[in-house]
Amino acid sequence: MKATILLFAYVSILSFGNFGSNLYAQSWQWGDRGGSPQSVSSSNWEEVKDMAVDVNGNIYILANVKSDNIYVGGQSIPGRGDMDICLASFRCNGSLRWVKIMGSAHYSDAAIALKTDKLNGVYLSVNMPRLAHKYPVYIDDDTVINSNDERAFYIIKYDTSGNFKWVRAPQADTVTSSFQSGTIDMDVDSAGNIHALCLLSPGLFGGSFVAVPTFIFYGYWYQDCVLKYDRDGNFQGGMAFDTERISGKMVWDAQSEKYYVTETSGGSPIKMGDTSVAPASGFIACFNKEGRYLWNIQSNAAGFVGRPVLDGQKNIYLGGIIIPPSATNPNANFNGFVAGPDAKSNGSPFIVKIDSNKKNVWAKYGLVNNATFISGVAMRNSGEVTLAGHFGGL
Repeated sequence: MKATILLFAYVSILSFGNFGSNLYAQSWQWGDRGGSPQSVSSSNWEEVKDMAVDVNGNIYILANVKSDNIYVGGQSIPGRGDMDICLASFRCNGSLRWVKIMGSAHYSDAAIALKTDKLNGVYLSVNMPRLAHKYPVYIDDDTVINSNDERAFYIIKYDTSGNFKWVRAPQADTVTSSFQSGTIDMDVDSAGNIHALCLLSPGLFGGSFVAVPTFIFYGYWYQDCVLKYDRDGNFQGGMAFDTERISGKMVWDAQSEKYYVTETSGGSPIKMGDTSVAPASGFIACFNKEGRYLWNIQSNAAGFVGRPVLDGQKNIYLGGIIIPPSATNPNANFNGFVAGPDAKSNGSPFIVKIDSNKKNVWAKYGLVNNATFISGVAMRNSGEVTLAGHFGGL
């Protein structure tokens, strides 16, 4: 099965009603698809996990793909193992610039995050567990990691022309398969400073930071941490996040020196500082530069899966879904914003702008005729905000 790994569609807020906003699909400029003809049990196995754009308008995608006869931008490319990771760059007109395939023979290779800086750097974080098999890890044809260890995650840098710069494995080479760590998300500022949100097992990372376990997850002790590197791959230290079992999307605000994380919690509370986020709640949480918890906004009427977006005035934009009040949830709202009766009970697209003091600047939801899921927010230089997501159909 050839799965779609690259798809551009734009949905913008164009007009406003009394309660919500009418959403209109914009004209296509171009689209592309790719992947492997190999059968998979779930369409989610082959999909774009993250995207980025450089200062020249070139586009970068990071995707999971099956390994047989990978097809990207009109090229057929051999894979490395059962499940591989694809990093590809396209020009603004949609033509392929270059592509890299990386992975090991293990089936759990996973693309996590992709970022660019303003200095021609392209950064990605990936989980490629080797476990007891200790398979070689191939970073395309640029380098291979053959060491006899079981490290599970990597941070990799290319330049915007596709030249390999470096790879870092934060774990010590003495780790065993009983203690697996991994990256959750990553942000990179304009100068190439890297902030990787990680779930770490006990041990030494980056050669100097010691993770001290604070909670048990699937039978093992872990700690939520951020590991930092500079643009040259030099380790800049780590810090514990004042949370337990967070797994959302993170941005680093270099202006205010704060971290913001968004997520929709699962069936258990997520502990933060001296409080927690309730189960099945969409939330944004704020932490200072030392990882200390500052505040959160949470709601069982909203859900978020994509990263928050920041503007130059320290405002935060969240895209997700929202439901209106109902007999079973009469107080449904997000930070005081209440969706009107024309919002869908199974979720309408939702965007909210919050200032750095966690106050709503404005909020809007879309008028749709079925559940719609928002997976990302983008901001243009003009200040226009765009939502990306998918629609369940009529």
